[in-house]
Amino acid sequence: MCYNLSMRYIRICTKIGLFLIISLIAAVVISNATVILSSKAYIFNEADFVRKNSITDTPKYEAIIVLGAGIVNDRPTPLLAERLNTGIELFKLGFADKIVMSGDSQDAWYDEVGAMTEYAVARGVPRTAILRDNLGLNTHSTIYRAKTAFELQKYILVSQNYHLERAVYLAKAFGADAVGVSCDKTRYSGQFYRDMREIAARVKDFFVGLLKMPPVQPDEAVPER
Repeated sequence: MCYNLSMRYIRICTKIGLFLIISLIAAVVISNATVILSSKAYIFNEADFVRKNSITDTPKYEAIIVLGAGIVNDRPTPLLAERLNTGIELFKLGFADKIVMSGDSQDAWYDEVGAMTEYAVARGVPRTAILRDNLGLNTHSTIYRAKTAFELQKYILVSQNYHLERAVYLAKAFGADAVGVSCDKTRYSGQFYRDMREIAARVKDFFVGLLKMPPVQPDEAVPER
């Protein structure tokens, strides 16, 4: 009798476990597919974007948003430098008259936005054309603050393609008229890790966009160095 009850309990637990595993896999697949497919039509490489969009005296977008990717010794990482180079080029071509540098500058000893700003200024971008988003701590914060802190509605997001899928999805979810321009020119080491991390990030931000959730973040602050 006890043996039969034990086997029945094991079978029930196994079925529940299988159901949870299948549900988790389905959630990952569905959320990733939704994020990728819903943003695909709004992401371009730089050459295609320039070719498909006529350049006029009147900027077509309110701003170009460059998403942070880390600094080392107060200099942008190669991944971030690639983003900055594309953003600077689009600015010089006249697609927007403002660039938002969005990154982590909540610590006086780690001023990512400051490094991004100096990089752009050294390459001919007027300091007055740069908006600092010191609390762009992640993609969610950047997109949310584009709307709430900078009141932007129509803008260009610049990052690598793997990241733009999620960024554009969030921008659309929060009501922005946004496009993404990919800066992919080099495949850097560690891309497999970034791709795997992005799978989990898409799941999280799928629900963030679905529920229009605000980010949890500290008050605005500008580092003093």
